[in-house]
Amino acid sequence: MSRIVVPILTLATAGIHLAYTTTHFDGIMMALSGLGYLTLLALLYLPTRAVRERRRLVRDTLVGYTLLVVLGYVAYGVLTGEWSVPLGPIAKVIEIALIGALLQGRGSDAPYAGRWHRQRGQART
Repeated sequence: MSRIVVPILTLATAGIHLAYTTTHFDGIMMALSGLGYLTLLALLYLPTRAVRERRRLVRDTLVGYTLLVVLGYVAYGVLTGEWSVPLGPIAKVIEIALIGALLQGRGSDAPYAGRWHRQRGQART
């Protein structure tokens, strides 16, 4: 299930961040945040061997990145009093759900690599 949910949630939050770049004075930060989500999503699902062997690391990096964005939003809101209603809280709900989906899917990393090796007649590593 997380194979479907993670891309949808990641694309949703990346889209919110990228859409917000034109309407907010911190547009460059929002653009970089959206691009960060898209980059980590691409790394998570790229079918290259280098990425497959580090899928758990990429997944954990996306969890940490998402947590950092949520904490940054809270710190920014506390310091400035600006909470970017309604998109800010909506994005944070999506990001918290993304963290949950990523943590739920952590066990699926190894079987995915194993299926790839079996398809090519190689032993599992």
